[in-house]
Amino acid sequence: METLTSEILGYRPICGVWRRLAALFIDSIALGLLGMCLGTIFGQQFALLGALGPLVGFSISACYFGIMNSYYCNGQSIGKKLLKICVVTEDGELISMKRSIVRAVILSAIVCKGLSFATVPIIGQLIDWIILMIFFGTVYFYIFNKKTRQGIHDIICGTYVYNVTALNTPISATVSKMHYIICSVVLIVFTLVSYMTMAASQQNELFSIYKELTKLDGVYAAKVDYMTAKHVFNIKTGVVDGKESTRLTASVYVHNIPINAEELKDKVARVVLENYPAPQNIQTVMVNVYYGYNIGIASNYAVSWSSAPIQKWKEKLHIFLYPHVFHS
Repeated sequence: METLTSEILGYRPICGVWRRLAALFIDSIALGLLGMCLGTIFGQQFALLGALGPLVGFSISACYFGIMNSYYCNGQSIGKKLLKICVVTEDGELISMKRSIVRAVILSAIVCKGLSFATVPIIGQLIDWIILMIFFGTVYFYIFNKKTRQGIHDIICGTYVYNVTALNTPISATVSKMHYIICSVVLIVFTLVSYMTMAASQQNELFSIYKELTKLDGVYAAKVDYMTAKHVFNIKTGVVDGKESTRLTASVYVHNIPINAEELKDKVARVVLENYPAPQNIQTVMVNVYYGYNIGIASNYAVSWSSAPIQKWKEKLHIFLYPHVFHS
């Protein structure tokens, strides 16, 4: 008996990239709405999770795609059902729950980006690196792997996304070796760049500030950024002066709403001034205190911020001497 092929049937079994991306977009909206509803009810509990919050979204996403894309739901999530596509094996059959869960876990890793705050910077950067590689690989294979349109999660699990009209139609197409070579080269280059970046961050003059900020009571994560910019327009004089200004921004994330946000911002500013090697070179210090949650599929933060010239901070905090000035 002759095996049916796409040529005989007169259509392509593999769905196009835009329909697949549209389905993923719809699913993302559905998960986002669910996350927002859960945040309305459990926002305070999610805030207490701090940097571990993305694990909630990861679990929800893995369960959603794992169950919906299995044979229990005809291989269709909400988005796939609307776009009339489904997840199948190379034989064109619906996939098992076990395979679907593994596939969903790989895909859902993308929502764990905020998890990098939950650990020391070097491990956090490693987490971000893994997530970025999954994201890059998935997008690359979606777009350029025209034969099978498989993402990283599909290649690992041996699955395909079909048009529903092609269900039970076997496929013999394979991914070109050239795509593996290109991704491998990008992976190697990016790994080397990431390694050098991680090594440099440990020696960065801002790293000492980061370490001290994470020691403050109630703070579970912190970020420190330094920016230098040229004035395009001077409001006081009304002319372009071309002068450079430097601003250091310190942001902290807290588990609970601060009883005294101003006091916490003062503590953050003090850490900056006492730990930056050359505070006299900074014109402005900006402090942000964030309270809220990030569960990967949804987030909501309230922020209290203060920004002032460094001299104003010095006067307010009664800081007149910098220990670093006297270091040899």
